[in-house]
Amino acid sequence: MVLAAGPLQAQDQPESQVARFMNGNTLFGECTNRSEDGEARRASEITCISYILGVVDLHEAQAALGLIDREFCLREDVTSYQLVGFAVQYLRENPDQRELPAAFSVLIALKQALPCSG
Repeated sequence: MVLAAGPLQAQDQPESQVARFMNGNTLFGECTNRSEDGEARRASEITCISYILGVVDLHEAQAALGLIDREFCLREDVTSYQLVGFAVQYLRENPDQRELPAAFSVLIALKQALPCSG
């Protein structure tokens, strides 16, 4: 049984074969919601941070189990809000990537922001 493919390999699959819960546009919208409705804004913030931390947790678990190579390396001083910032910056600077599953963009953003040394 295969539990996971390499996280960035799924980009090579035809669109119809890539299951997704959220694309980059949706994640970007949740993470940048500046609604005057405080409840809606808070719900978007929770959705944004929860999604990104879920991607991080899955990556860390799969790497710890030896199922994948690390795409990025967390530092102890990095906060959850910084992780969100890395993802939002990537999505802002790469709008052409927003149609892809959001997890791809999160992984790419964190790989660029938090490279593993050696």
